[in-house]
Amino acid sequence: MKLKGRLKSLAAVTAVMICCSFMTDGICAHAASYQVQRGDTLYKIAGNHKITVEELKRINHLQSNTIHVGQILQIPVYVQHRVKTGESLFLIAKQYGCTVEAIKSVNELYGNTIQSGKVLKIPANATAVQAATSSNVVVTTSRGGYYRSYSQQEWYMLAQVVYGEARGESYNGQVAVAAGVLNRMESDDFPDTMYGVVFQKNAFTCVNDGQYYLRPNRTAYQAALDAMHGADPTDGCLYYWNPVTATSSWIWTRSIETTIGNHVFGL
Repeated sequence: MKLKGRLKSLAAVTAVMICCSFMTDGICAHAASYQVQRGDTLYKIAGNHKITVEELKRINHLQSNTIHVGQILQIPVYVQHRVKTGESLFLIAKQYGCTVEAIKSVNELYGNTIQSGKVLKIPANATAVQAATSSNVVVTTSRGGYYRSYSQQEWYMLAQVVYGEARGESYNGQVAVAAGVLNRMESDDFPDTMYGVVFQKNAFTCVNDGQYYLRPNRTAYQAALDAMHGADPTDGCLYYWNPVTATSSWIWTRSIETTIGNHVFGL
């Protein structure tokens, strides 16, 4: 059964996930902040986030396995790349805007030889967002304490909605729109796929008027990525609308929870 859309109901029992960044061999990569809960260990946290204990310790500059309740740990977020025949670490690093050494470090590679079919972790920096035109890209993140893997196509679709619906809004407003789409995917009241949510009849103005098909810019990609990492300025809202231009009488039956820029967000 899908989780209900209002994510704040999970806050008491799950980690606090917010977007930030860390340095990996000279590149700024995305991470999520995790607040240590009672009963947590480094092994448990690493296992839940599909990383190694050594990665966790290295990124957080931990000298031992001791952690305490309330401590904030940085959790690295990666995109994944499946090596194709003829590719090299140099070409892959160039594609994602990172260094060969960064890829070797996070994948514990000691040489430059890679085999076709191997899945590599790539630090998810801003250039990696723009590189998400390859069908090999997948990002796995935690939102509100649950895990979902997003394909590059879903990433691109979310960026299209952000650009089509909110490109004139502040960055926070663009993240809020992206978060609203993802909240719908986790609500029992909406389809549970990106395609189903985006193309639900009359769900988004940009789909109806064709602006959805405009090419997203870097900011739209970044806002989509941040929302996938767990950022949600709306605190779980499912609807948003411009109170000046909205023509639907039904939308005003929704409870308004917050206002960000030109949009109000509700449930």
